[in-house]
Amino acid sequence: MKVTLDPRIAARIRAVAGLDMADNLVLRAVQRRISELGLSGMTDYSRLLLGSAAELTELIDLLVIPETWFFRDPAAFAQAVQAVRGIKGLGRRARLLSLPCSTGEEPYSLAMALLDAGVGEADFQVEGWDISLPSLARAQRAVYGRNSFRGQDLAFRERHFTAVEGGHALSERVRQRVSFHQQNILQLEAAVLAGQYDLVFCRNLLIYFDPPTQGRAIANLRALLNEQGLLFPGFAEMNTCAQHGFVGAGGAQPAAMRKASSHEIGREPKASLSRVQVLPRPRQGDSAGRGAASLPARPAQPVPSKASSAARPDNLLQQARQQADGGQLAAAQASLRSYLQQAPESAEAWFLLGLLLEGEAPVEATRLLRRAVYLDPAHYQALCHLALLCEQQGDGAQAAQLRARAGRVQTRADAGRADAGRAKPNEGR
Repeated sequence: MKVTLDPRIAARIRAVAGLDMADNLVLRAVQRRISELGLSGMTDYSRLLLGSAAELTELIDLLVIPETWFFRDPAAFAQAVQAVRGIKGLGRRARLLSLPCSTGEEPYSLAMALLDAGVGEADFQVEGWDISLPSLARAQRAVYGRNSFRGQDLAFRERHFTAVEGGHALSERVRQRVSFHQQNILQLEAAVLAGQYDLVFCRNLLIYFDPPTQGRAIANLRALLNEQGLLFPGFAEMNTCAQHGFVGAGGAQPAAMRKASSHEIGREPKASLSRVQVLPRPRQGDSAGRGAASLPARPAQPVPSKASSAARPDNLLQQARQQADGGQLAAAQASLRSYLQQAPESAEAWFLLGLLLEGEAPVEATRLLRRAVYLDPAHYQALCHLALLCEQQGDGAQAAQLRARAGRVQTRADAGRADAGRAKPNEGR
């Protein structure tokens, strides 16, 4: 007998947490909870969920898997340290916020980064917010297992942790710099929205929201920041934040954004193919999934003696990036189309061409991005941009499915890179 999802459950999730999930994903999580609780079926579970905030939290935890670890995305922490040093020069304490903070790895990483950089304990305070009480309890316990320590540089573990039964316990010095609170970004009281924070980390949350909910969340994030404050969103969320009054801050490839000035509001972000950071997913004979700023050279191929080096495919792709970064968008499109004539199975080139056409030809851009996803189903950036276009064209269900796929792709890719780092013989010594 086929089980169907009670529509009140999805509506409840959207109303409370803003999550716009495909029904099949919600149904899978609901069936797991029915099994874990020993309930008879959907009717009993609906009755429980609609009357229990605690059960709603449990279900949300299944839908948004808290995949996190210490010093995830080091560039963001480096920029945060630089910003706090500037605030220290003003003679006041810096206030930092991480939301959702999950099990605490991100806010504790902020505290460790600042202490390791020589920032005094009295010069900053970090807060962690999350909707999940179980996650907050684990954060406050501050004992972490192997999955929380990933990457090649684990020297911070020797400085700030002690080996205990079940993992590593964080030092009291770091714990005292971080406080935790249960909060929902969509349900903040007016008193909280008072420009209290200098830095707000809110990464890879907005991708789960539909456009109206994204707007509400970003408005609250904006209100939390003081006028000089910095927002640290996920990379795939920067374009959405730019549509709601934020601009990049801190160089050519910033991890942070700031509030736009009056003359910057509404300005479309400059097309810059060098800033596109596609997750690595090599394909045989294809450049799909490689980082645009660091495309590795292919093995040399025989080239006719009379051929110009500018006509080689890799040169055309690099030329397109340079042209786009220089504002020569028409020329960049022409270079990409020439490249695709020689390498029609390059998901990366289809993606970059779609990226250039998003503003002027969204329907064509959608077609190009779908081609990129067809060639490389795990092309993270193509999935994110395709979701945005689907939202703009009124296809919310498709957008939700694409955002969910993108989230799963990033989780798998991040975990794979971390596992590869852990496998190296002298890691962390």
